[in-house]
Amino acid sequence: MSDFSGIQPPGSGGGKFPPIQKGKDFFDQFPHCRDDGERIELFVNTAQRQDAPLKALEELLKYRDQFYLTMGLQSFAYIGNQTIRTKLANLDYIDGLDEPLDKIYQLPNPDDYKCHSQRIFEKLSQEAQSGSELTRLSAAWTIQQLKYPQIVSARFLFKSVEDIQRQIISENLKRLSDRYLLNDPIRYKEFLDFWVYAPKNHLLQLLQSISANSLKIVDDVLTRLGVAGFELVTQAYGLQKFVVEAGLRSADSLFRDRDYQDSETRERLSKALIPFLGNSDIDLRRLVAKTINEAGSWLKTDIRAKAAVISRDWNSNVVRLGEASVPFLLQAIRGSLILDTRDNLLEQVKAVQCIGTIYAANIDKKIRSLVEFLQHREESVRDATVSLLKQHQDRLDQNSRYILTALDFQFRLPQINFFNFTSLAEIEIEITSTRKYQTEIERIFQNAISSCKADATEVLSFLSSKQKEYNILLSQHFQSLEDSKSRIRLKAAESFKNEIRETGRFLRSGVLLSVVIIITYISYPTFLYAIKNPTLIINSMVLYYQNSPRLMQDFVLGIMLGPLGLFGGGFILCIKLVTCIVGCMPGIINDFVGVIGGLIGTVLYIIIIPLICILPSGILQMVSYLLLEIDFMLKFIIKRLID
Repeated sequence: MSDFSGIQPPGSGGGKFPPIQKGKDFFDQFPHCRDDGERIELFVNTAQRQDAPLKALEELLKYRDQFYLTMGLQSFAYIGNQTIRTKLANLDYIDGLDEPLDKIYQLPNPDDYKCHSQRIFEKLSQEAQSGSELTRLSAAWTIQQLKYPQIVSARFLFKSVEDIQRQIISENLKRLSDRYLLNDPIRYKEFLDFWVYAPKNHLLQLLQSISANSLKIVDDVLTRLGVAGFELVTQAYGLQKFVVEAGLRSADSLFRDRDYQDSETRERLSKALIPFLGNSDIDLRRLVAKTINEAGSWLKTDIRAKAAVISRDWNSNVVRLGEASVPFLLQAIRGSLILDTRDNLLEQVKAVQCIGTIYAANIDKKIRSLVEFLQHREESVRDATVSLLKQHQDRLDQNSRYILTALDFQFRLPQINFFNFTSLAEIEIEITSTRKYQTEIERIFQNAISSCKADATEVLSFLSSKQKEYNILLSQHFQSLEDSKSRIRLKAAESFKNEIRETGRFLRSGVLLSVVIIITYISYPTFLYAIKNPTLIINSMVLYYQNSPRLMQDFVLGIMLGPLGLFGGGFILCIKLVTCIVGCMPGIINDFVGVIGGLIGTVLYIIIIPLICILPSGILQMVSYLLLEIDFMLKFIIKRLID
C-alpha cells in the first residue's frame, strides 16, 4: 500500500452545491465551480455520501473525456459507505446499483447476469492497462484503495497496481528536468493537468521531490486547486519550506479575492491558516500573520491581535485592538513569542512601549503588566520599562520601587578642576560630600539587589557590576583629592623655604651694605686727598707696576682697569673670565689673575688707591716683595690645580 494512503481527502468544500443524484447533475454544477479543486471536490464529496449515487458515478465511466473519466475512476476509491466498498471489492450484488433480484431471476439465464461491481472492476482493470497515463494511474490507485483480493486482480492485471503507479509517477517526475517544458504551452498544460487531477497522495510526491527552481510549477498547480490545494499543503508533513510558503501565498490571494469571500471559504481558509500563527518557523508565522492582519477583518479579535503583534504592526492594529493585543505583547517580551530572528530585542522594546500606549489611561493595568520586566534579562527592555514606570514610582510595591530606583540611578560626580583648590579645608569639604554620595549609592544598590528574585541573575549581575563601577570611579575621585592635598602641602613647604631664603638674602645684603658704608665713611678723607693729587696716584701705580713680577703686573693692571667695568669694561673682563675657565691652559694663567685683579679692584678701588697714594716708598717696596711672594704662591697653587 502507498505510504500516502493515510492522507485525508479534501473537506466539505462542495457543500454549497445541491446534492448530485444523476450523472447530468455534475455537468450542471461545473459552471459554478471556481477552480479545478472545487470540481474535484464535487466528485469526492458526492462519493463520500452514505447514499452515494452509484449509478451517477458509474455513468462517468462511459465518457472518453479525460477529466470526467479520471474523476469517475477515482470516485469509487472515495466511496464512504463501507458496506458498498466491501461489496465492490468482492464483486457482490449491490442494492440500488444492480437490477432488482426478481427481475434477474426472470432472465432466461440468471447465472449469466454480470453484477455492476464486476463491470466496474473490469473497467478499472481495462483503464489501468491501456488508458492514458492519468486514467491508468487513477484506475490502478482505485483498485489499490478498494483492496480487491489478489486472486481477483490477478485475473485481469499483468502488473501489480503498485508497479503501474510507480512507473507512471516516475516518468512524470523525470519531466521536471525538461528545460523546454515551460516554453511549450500545450505540453505544459498536459503536465499540469496530470498533477492537478492525479490522486493527491501522488501530488504530494511531486511537492516533496520538486526543487526550488521549479517554483512556478508549484504555484500553478496550487492556483488551479484553489482552497483544496492550500489545505493539502498545510495538512501534509515533510514538505519543503518553499512549497509551504507557496501554499500560504496562494491563501493570501484567496483571502483577498472577491470570489472567495463566502463564509464557508473563509472558514476553511482561517481553519488552515490560524494554526500557523503558532508555527515554530518564524518566516511561515509572519507570512500567515501578514495575511490575517491585512485581510482577516472578519476573524475574532484575539486572532487578529496575535497576527498584528507577529506582523509588528505597532502603530496601527496592535494599538487599535487595544487590550486584546496585550497577552501576545507579553509573550513577545517574555520571549515565548519570537518576532525577529535577527533583532528580536528591538521588537521586545517596542512591545513594552505598545503596552504603555495601550494602558496610557489605566495606570494600574500598566503597572501590573510591566512591573515584572524591571527584572528582564535584557538591559534595553529594563530601560524601556523604567522610562514608563518611573513617573508612577510612588504606586509601585517596595521591592519594585527599590529596583527601579537603582536602574534609573544616574551617576554624577562634580566637574572639578583639582588645581583650583587653594586650601586643605576646601578639599576636606569635597571629601566629606563624596563620602555621603558613596554611602547613598551603597544603600540604593544594596536595597535593589536584595529585592530581586533569585533567578533574575542578569539583573543581579548588572546591579553588582554597576555598583562596582561606581565605587571604582569614586576611588579615583578620592585619589585625585588626596593628590591635591599632597600638592598643596608641598607648595606650602616650598613657599616657607623661599621665605627663609629671601630673609637670609636680605640680611646678607644689609650686612654688606653696612660694611661698605662703614669703609666708605672711614676712607672718605683719604679718597678726597687722592682725588686732589691725581699725579701722585698715577706715579705710584706706574712705579709699582714697573717693580712687580709679571703676574703682579697683570694683577695691578686689573686693579687699575677694574673700575672701568663700572662704565662698560665689565664685558671684556667677563670674556677673559670665561676664556680662562673654559680653556684651563697654563698660557692664560696671567689673564685669569688679571681678571681676578680687575674684579677685586672694582670692589676695593676706593680703599686701595688712597692707601697707595699715601704709603712712603720704603713701605711700598716692602709691599712689592710681599706681593712677589703671593705671586709665587698663586702660581704654585694654580699649577697644582691644572695638573
